[in-house]
Amino acid sequence: MSLKITDLVIVPESNPDSPICARCIATFNSALNIDNVLIVQGKKGLFVWFPKIVMPAIAESKMKSFESRILATYAINYYVEDNYHVAA
Repeated sequence: MSLKITDLVIVPESNPDSPICARCIATFNSALNIDNVLIVQGKKGLFVWFPKIVMPAIAESKMKSFESRILATYAINYYVEDNYHVAA
């Protein structure tokens, strides 16, 4: 069975002083919800932080595709050019 994000809820952070840009709930295969996924503004740009329990269960290559999907969704819906810069 292939693991796919079937639903993604992104809630932007309201505190402009926080490095956390948004909090997410990612649903995989319409069956597994992972909450407290964070989009964080780092020194080199935005990155996705998953709860530690998720990391060992998912291969690194698949994790990169999840990160790309989450960042793309955030950028399309919530990106504010003046405040945050997406790393290339």
